[in-house]
Amino acid sequence: MSSEPLTGLSDLSTSSGPWATWARGVCLAALGSYDDAVDALAGVCESAPPEPSGLAAAAIGSVYRELGAHDLAIAWDDLAISAEGAAVADGLIGRTADEIGLGHAGAAASYLARASAAANGWRDEVRLNWVRTELSLLADQPVSAINHAGHALSLSIASGSPKHSIKSRLFLLVARDAAAGVAPTPSGPSDSLAEVAIDAAGLKLRPLAWSAVCAAGAKAGPDAVAGARDAIAFIDDHLPAGADRFWLDRADIAWLR
Repeated sequence: MSSEPLTGLSDLSTSSGPWATWARGVCLAALGSYDDAVDALAGVCESAPPEPSGLAAAAIGSVYRELGAHDLAIAWDDLAISAEGAAVADGLIGRTADEIGLGHAGAAASYLARASAAANGWRDEVRLNWVRTELSLLADQPVSAINHAGHALSLSIASGSPKHSIKSRLFLLVARDAAAGVAPTPSGPSDSLAEVAIDAAGLKLRPLAWSAVCAAGAKAGPDAVAGARDAIAFIDDHLPAGADRFWLDRADIAWLR
C-alpha cells in the first residue's frame, strides 16, 4: 500500500507537458516534498496555457497554506482566480481557506459562495465541503461541520481517492470532537485520529499524518506520533522559499520536534 503514491509519481516523472507536470507537482505536495512541488508548479505557471497555469498557481497556494503561510498563499490563489477553466474554482476554494485560516469568516463566506457557483466535479465538491466544514467550525456550528465532512467523505470514497478519503476522515473526526458534549451527533463508522495519522503515514501523505496527530493531541498513540515526527522532519528539509519563518516557528507542532 505504501508504494502506491510513489508508483504514480514515477509514472508522471516520465511524462512531459504542462498537465503531467502539474499532476506531478500536486503529487509531490501531497507527499510533503514542498520544495520540489513548488519548483515543478512554478514552471507550469511561467509557460503553460491559462488553465494549467492557474491550477498550478492554486496548488502552490495550497502548499503555502498548509505550512501556515496564508498571506503568501493568497497571491497564488488570486492568480488562479484570474485564470481560466477549472483553475477558477480551485483559486476560489483556496481563497476561502485562506480567509478561514486568517479568522475572517465574512470574507470566507463570500469566497465560498463564488466557489460553489464555479465548482464542477467531485474533486471540487469534496474540497468545497472541506472549507464548509472549517467555516462551520469557525462559526461554532459543529453539527453542521459534521454534515459537510460526512458528505466530503462519501464523495471521496465513491471517487476512489485515498488522499481525499483520509483528509475527509480527518475533517469528520475533528468535527465530531468539536460536537462532543455540545449536541447529539450522527452515528458513524468507528475511527480515530490516530488511525487516520497511521494510514496517512503509510501512504506517505506526510502533511495529513502530522495534522491528524496535532488534532488528536494526547489521544495519539506512539505509532501515530512517531509517524508525525518523521513527517515533520521530512518537511523541515523540503521547504520552499519563503516558508521557513512560518513553518519552523509554528507553536502547534513544537511538541513533535
